[in-house]
Amino acid sequence: MDYTLSELGATLLDSVVALGEWATTHRHEINDNRTHYDATHPTQAPS
Repeated sequence: MDYTLSELGATLLDSVVALGEWATTHRHEINDNRTHYDATHPTQAPS
């Protein structure tokens, strides 16, 4: 089975690729910020 993007989906392709490239470029900064957030916002057990 072959899958293809619809015409509407294809209009998002450039944006999705750009977002992926941005995330790859900034992955270390993203992970550092995630670690900092997790350290300063302890999780709460569900009640």
